[in-house]
Amino acid sequence: MAKSKEAGNAASNVEQGLAKAGQFTTDMVPDLLQVLEEKIKELKKKFGGDEKPLTNDNLDGFGNISSIDKVPNLIRAISSVRGREAAYKAAFSETAPEITLERFPFEINGTGADAWVKHINQQIGKVTYKDELAKLEKGRELLKKHVSKEMQFATDMSEFKDVFGMK
Repeated sequence: MAKSKEAGNAASNVEQGLAKAGQFTTDMVPDLLQVLEEKIKELKKKFGGDEKPLTNDNLDGFGNISSIDKVPNLIRAISSVRGREAAYKAAFSETAPEITLERFPFEINGTGADAWVKHINQQIGKVTYKDELAKLEKGRELLKKHVSKEMQFATDMSEFKDVFGMK
């Protein structure tokens, strides 16, 4: 569904804090909801989207990554992971030739360095965009209360088709 010009203007005014009484109609709700969904998706994409977080995100020396709320500490965690990975790879030069990285890959708590860095970057995004994301999600929940049953059914069926690859 393409967003209407009125809904686009209304969404823009809301973002700028310029919403006026009587500016919105129930007909605009689906388009406004779509605008918010796109903004949430775009924001989440900046920090890894909806990918599953690590099951065990306890990094030695840092604790649980998902509990850290200071970006510099998260950047240090990335540095720690990459430093450990580099030292591990360098240590192979001091072992027998048959001891290879392919046979013994680098892992911390069963997880490779790239997955750790991705997880830490997700947390950086969550910390950095926490307020903006909360505002968008609250707006989405408010609008969802005003979507008609028919519109909700159509949306659910569209998602159903996507899940099962139907055209």
